[in-house]
Amino acid sequence: MQKYILTASLMTSMLFSNYIFGQNKSETNVDSITIKEIVIAFEKAFNDHDAKAFAGFFLPDGEFTNVTGIYIKGQKKIEEFHRPIFSGDTSSGHSSFKNATIKMEEQRIRFIQKDIASVDILWGLDHAISPDGKESGHRRGLITWTLIKQRGKWSILIMHNANLPPLSVGK
Repeated sequence: MQKYILTASLMTSMLFSNYIFGQNKSETNVDSITIKEIVIAFEKAFNDHDAKAFAGFFLPDGEFTNVTGIYIKGQKKIEEFHRPIFSGDTSSGHSSFKNATIKMEEQRIRFIQKDIASVDILWGLDHAISPDGKESGHRRGLITWTLIKQRGKWSILIMHNANLPPLSVGK
């Protein structure tokens, strides 16, 4: 009988270990709120056209891929890439976001582990200027982040950005 109880206890512990030893529900809620606050602050940094603040959300070895597939590694290089774009310089063949505004419209957060989260953010962008000098009109897209929590702070390890097709009205 003792052997049965021990076996049953061990099996129960194994089956429910994620529940017993996994994420604390209140900790996950606090982290979700923190991540939502990061999304708001990220939007503000973009709309302020502040390359340093924008890059500051990334880990020092963070990775960024934009909607055209340009890949950049490193917080400093991410800042250097965005500085001319935010200042309105289109000479490098990139759009100008000097007057652009982004609106983070919807987000989904999934905790992979207690210190790793995947975040999908739908966005809308207006007032960007294409390299040929024309306003590009309303754009929408999807940002996907992999966030890492280190020493109590969430930061972007990987960001992928993609354009989405325009919404079809009436279909």
